[in-house]
Amino acid sequence: MSLASKKYLFLFAAFLVTTTLNAQEPERSPFFIGLEVSAITKEKHYEDDEFDVNFIPLVFQGVLGKRMDIRLTTIFNYHTGSNPGMGDIGLYSVFPLYFKKKESKSTASSGLYIGPVIGFTNNDVNRYHTMTTALEFGYMFRTSKKFTLGAGMQFGASYFNYSYQENKWVDHLGLKVNLGFWF
Repeated sequence: MSLASKKYLFLFAAFLVTTTLNAQEPERSPFFIGLEVSAITKEKHYEDDEFDVNFIPLVFQGVLGKRMDIRLTTIFNYHTGSNPGMGDIGLYSVFPLYFKKKESKSTASSGLYIGPVIGFTNNDVNRYHTMTTALEFGYMFRTSKKFTLGAGMQFGASYFNYSYQENKWVDHLGLKVNLGFWF
């Protein structure tokens, strides 16, 4: 087969694949963009006047299937107290598994869910890295328009990997409230 014949055969195959894919018009999955309004953290080992404020608590949630989503939340904590400055910087993810299956992936997720949580941060102020693992139990409110509210409670543990002292596991308990819009 000549080089010209191979080119035409390749173009014809590409045309068939493209036409077939376009003819199927896959469902468009909605996505959620919002803010986590429960953005204050106080660890057990902090002094009375110490806490962290997440000043860029962006939330993105995408539909993975008729029952499962993925949610990513940014962490940019400013640490207050005796040693102020940029604290934890990182990201955590949740994979909400909804109890009620949707009829279509093109529907915004809502209802009762449970999902595994994994998070990673770096803290230059207190010189540690953390890894958090937890389960989140929550509810994403149904929306008649685009705006909605989601709330969840996380139960788990965080591993603190210090650069100057012995590493340790601590309990993780977190209330997460998200406000945003489905697109």
